[in-house]
Parts: sequence; structure tokens; C-alpha cells
Amino acid sequence: ILKDTWYLSLQHYGKWNLTDIAKFSTVEEFWYFYDNIPRLSLCFCTPDDSVKTKFKDPVNVIRAWVIYRASTTFSWECKANVGMLVWHMELHPNIDTVWEELILTTIGEAHWKDAECVQGIRIIDKSRKGSCIQRFEVWCSSYSKNIKQYIERQWKTAVTWKLLE
Repeated sequence: ILKDTWYLSLQHYGKWNLTDIAKFSTVEEFWYFYDNIPRLSLCFCTPDDSVKTKFKDPVNVIRAWVIYRASTTFSWECKANVGMLVWHMELHPNIDTVWEELILTTIGEAHWKDAECVQGIRIIDKSRKGSCIQRFEVWCSSYSKNIKQYIERQWKTAVTWKLLE
């Protein structure tokens, strides 16, 4: 059992609307849902494929994936999200593994000092023609230097980070 209940959501292009895909509070529930959603490498631009693949289903209209605590509202206006950390990044070709590790770190709360202040994480495809950029956000209830340092240290070899200050 996880310490909190979490939502797995996606955002389509267009209006700021999240579509909740799953609500989970155990590791087993998380894996059940996570194993049945399209991977970022199918939805987002990756370094070895600068053009999104077109699909018969609406996978190619996914703009962002979000994991957030059920006890909060995942929006800019929510006062629980005042300490956001934001990075733009050019990802390692193995985007799926990096995202999975970030999710597991977030919901497991095992590695981050101040982990309880993390309200959610989001990755957005910000790619444009000729560039392959994703925006990674950690939404926190307060600014945490510990979380910022952990992320930068943990994924230093897998990701080229550019922190937005």
C-alpha cells in the first residue's frame, strides 16, 4: 500500500483539461494501469525520431502525462502547488525508463528528502519541427532544494537538464 492515493492522467492538445485514466493506492494497481497505457516513446518525439508517428487511435494527440496526489487539485491555481520545479530537457533515447523511474520515485516517496511536499509530476512534449524537447515539472507544496538536487544528481547521466529558474 502506498502512503497516498494517486491519479494517472493525460492531457490532450488544446484546452487545459486533464483526463484521469486511473486512481491507485497500491503498487499492484499502479502496475496494472501503467502496463496498459502507451509509452512516451510512442506519444512523444524522441531524439532518434524527430517526427511523431501517426496512429489510427488518438495516441498522437497526447500532450502530457501526469501523476498527482488525489488529495490535491492539479492546477496552477491550487495553493498546494506553490513550489514548482521546472526543467526543459533533451532526453536520452530511453525516455520510457527515465519517466518510469521518476514516477516510481514520486509515488514510492523512498528517495527524496521532503518527498511529502511533492504533489505531482508532469512531462509535456514541447517538441517543434527540428527539435525534440520535453518539459518536466515537479509540483510541490513548497520549494525543495533537496528534491531539485536529487533529480539533477540521479538523472545526470540519462538526461540533459536545463533548469528554469
